Amino acid sequence: MSLFGTRSRCIAPSAWHWQTLLEDPEEEPEYRAYTQLYAETIPWRPHAIDVLWRAVADDELANVILATSDLRWLYHPYDGGADVILSTREQRDALKAQHRDWLSQQPSGL
Repeated sequence: MSLFGTRSRCIAPSAWHWQTLLEDPEEEPEYRAYTQLYAETIPWRPHAIDVLWRAVADDELANVILATSDLRWLYHPYDGGADVILSTREQRDALKAQHRDWLSQQPSGL
C-alpha cells in the first residue's frame, strides 16, 4: 500500500518511496511522527514540471525539492517563494547579485 496521496500520484506518477524519517525518536511510540520521502526523475523538457509548480503554488503539495542529477544545486519552492541552495558561496553570491529584485524586503531577509 502506498502512502503517497492520490493528488501527489497524479503530479508525480513515477515517484518511488525513498526513505522514511522518524521525526523525534525520543517521543513515546504512540506519539511518534514519520515523514515519507519520495523521489522521481524527470527528463527536462519545456513544461515538464508545470503541474508540479502549480500544485506547490496552490499549496496542494509541500516540501518539494528539485535538483539536477548531480545535485550541484537544490531548489525548494513553496507557496510564498523559494529557497535556492548552491554548491559554492561564489555561485550563491552571483545569483543573489543577478536577481536582487527576487529577495525579500523584510529586514530579517525572510
